Amino acid sequence: SFSFVVQENLFWNQGTLRVYDIKGSWVNRRTTPPSDGQRVTCCHCNQKYVYRRKRRRPLVESCDFASGGHRPNTVGKDEDLLDTLRLDPHEAQTLIAQLQHDTLFLARLGIMDYSLLVGINVEDYDVPMRMTTKSSCFADDSRFDATVASGPSSYTIAIIDLLQEFNWRKKLERAYKILLRCKPAYGISSIDPLRYQLRFM
Repeated sequence: SFSFVVQENLFWNQGTLRVYDIKGSWVNRRTTPPSDGQRVTCCHCNQKYVYRRKRRRPLVESCDFASGGHRPNTVGKDEDLLDTLRLDPHEAQTLIAQLQHDTLFLARLGIMDYSLLVGINVEDYDVPMRMTTKSSCFADDSRFDATVASGPSSYTIAIIDLLQEFNWRKKLERAYKILLRCKPAYGISSIDPLRYQLRFM
């Protein structure tokens, strides 16, 4: 017999998302982009398109849901998340307190290797026209106002993958990565539950 946990689909009613799987570690925590010419799914419109790293011609397959065109539907990792979450200070404190409570509970159960799933709902915003006088240090035709800006409108955050115990397999994985692969002991994901919780927070 075996046990399993079914979690709610957090993104079922979301729009354009950028999704990240955050562990708090930094060894091998960057997502490899798709290969040039690979057929992938767009995270904006959910349609298939051919990914090009270096475009030799103008974008043919434009995206109807995003002004910037298609974007591959890949899950980012720790080193891919470069922007700070722009939360209300009170909501941020509430979130940190809840995560602290939940991760301490998991540590007491001997659980590690869980992730913080972060979904960023991105929307386009119309930029209002500004009646401003152009700086005298620039030529009159050197400055152009943007008409559309893109940015986060909401965040979906949850702890996932919370069934892994620090068993002999994880201990063996840790020894292999440190002794044979010469990885930094504190930077790999396989670490005891207490130190995992401290690093995660």
